[in-house]
Amino acid sequence: MSAPKIPAAKRREYILKAIQRDGFIAVIDMAKTLRTSEMTLRRDLNFLAENEQLTRTHGGAISPGHLSGLDIDLVEPSVSKRSTRHHDAKIMIARTASQMLLPGQTIALDIGTTTFELATLVRDIPLRVFTNSLKIAKRINQSKCSIYMPGGQINGTEPSLVGSRTIKDLNDFFFDIAFIGVSGLSIDGFYDYSFEDTEIKKALIARSKTSVVLLDSSKFDRMSVALVAKMEDIDVLITDKQPPEILNQVLETSNVCVVVARTITSKEL
Repeated sequence: MSAPKIPAAKRREYILKAIQRDGFIAVIDMAKTLRTSEMTLRRDLNFLAENEQLTRTHGGAISPGHLSGLDIDLVEPSVSKRSTRHHDAKIMIARTASQMLLPGQTIALDIGTTTFELATLVRDIPLRVFTNSLKIAKRINQSKCSIYMPGGQINGTEPSLVGSRTIKDLNDFFFDIAFIGVSGLSIDGFYDYSFEDTEIKKALIARSKTSVVLLDSSKFDRMSVALVAKMEDIDVLITDKQPPEILNQVLETSNVCVVVARTITSKEL
């Protein structure tokens, strides 16, 4: 016999207590905890948001007071906007990242506009490439790379594979290098907009020998609602400018190798 359904009022009471305790919740996790569908859970969050009891985010919700005093990004820009923002810096970062690669390696490419630029550069290198991004997989198709994708639910406008099935599949592999995209970096760590995408990023980091974050300097001292990794969880940060002094000190203390991408001349292309 299946467990009885939890009444809406009880679900919402539990949600508010969890947000008060933790500051945020993720739809996927809370739906499992309350033994309800993600669709029902989203309706609960929308109801509570309309009553100003929480603030909705992509993939979850946070407490209204959680935003106080923080420079935090709640809304993820469209793919087209993110692709054109700081495009030259992203290309520089991707070129620098490509210099880490050796034929025969097994790598993971996370979803993101900078990782997509890297995908464009690896087509002529015989690599085993794992990615949850349909866009990246399509870009590398019919190249020297062997492409692998996990199972799972297709989500988002980019789009990508997410969910427990995706994480389970990724946990069966080990990567020489995982290249990770994030939306922000503060002294607390690396952040992203989406709870669902963040869970995938965490799995890639955990299953890699070397974890590399690709991040342009516009994202310094910025936060989003989901913590991807603490400083000490990341091995290398590739960016286009030296981070601000305090941020740089924390990176150094956490043993993160900061690599500043340089402009590549036409002779080197």
